[in-house]
Amino acid sequence: MGYKGRNDGGYANPEVDALIDRFYVTLPLAERVDVLRTIFHHLTDQVVVMYLYRGAVATMVDNRITNVTPAYFGKRQDWDLTP
Repeated sequence: MGYKGRNDGGYANPEVDALIDRFYVTLPLAERVDVLRTIFHHLTDQVVVMYLYRGAVATMVDNRITNVTPAYFGKRQDWDLTP
């Protein structure tokens, strides 16, 4: 009820909450890394976050492409590919 943080996805899991609490109170680096490894394993194993095309930016790298500038929404790109 008094939550003030950002949880845009609405994900809640008591196991992850306990791991995060444990991460913040663990001092030895090796143990802290193990806790972080466990957190990431849970997040990837349970597919907690799955971005689908949100904020995808195509990147092309080639020495023949010219006039490439950082991409912004609504900005027209005048690219040229020289043979």
